[in-house]
Amino acid sequence: MAGILRRRWRGGKPQAGTCHKPGAMTGKAPPRAILWRIQRECPMPAPITELPADAHPKIRAIHDHWRDWAPSPDLLPQRRQIDPLQIPKLLESLSLVDVVGDPPRFRLRLLGGAIKRMGMQAAPGDFVDQHMPADAQPLHDLAHVTAERQPVWYRGRAYMPHETVLFSLERIFLPLADDGHNVNVVMGLTVFFDADGREL
Repeated sequence: MAGILRRRWRGGKPQAGTCHKPGAMTGKAPPRAILWRIQRECPMPAPITELPADAHPKIRAIHDHWRDWAPSPDLLPQRRQIDPLQIPKLLESLSLVDVVGDPPRFRLRLLGGAIKRMGMQAAPGDFVDQHMPADAQPLHDLAHVTAERQPVWYRGRAYMPHETVLFSLERIFLPLADDGHNVNVVMGLTVFFDADGREL
């Protein structure tokens, strides 16, 4: 199917976007100068488009449902094909992002309860680029999902400001298209972890 995950993480724990010392994350967005230093010292990795063997079960489950929702191997699922009754345990971890304009911007449509509990300071209706630099990893990943019609998996630090202190997150972005081809919504699922790797 168009968009199936293809690029595999090879060797050890995936570290996409995690070029920071343990304990360095406070749950708040770092100053722009620090982000520039991180990006200079730790070049942004290419998007990871294939699930690693140790992907979180929730991530793997939503990816499997996304594939099942596709009407045919060469078409992407539509937003209306998401069946909440099939994924009751995943709903609180889901987000929906509208793809707006050309070149695209990414506007938050829906945030699940687990994401709200983390105190993410963005709200539905906000554009993602209001809350992070234009060259931040999540915007890079959203652009890839939209242009290439591929999912993107990530494990690493949070870029969005959060009120709750968290150490890392794991997420997947999945493309949706009303016409089966042109991505107009990105579905995300995010799992949050504390400094000891326990799910929050």
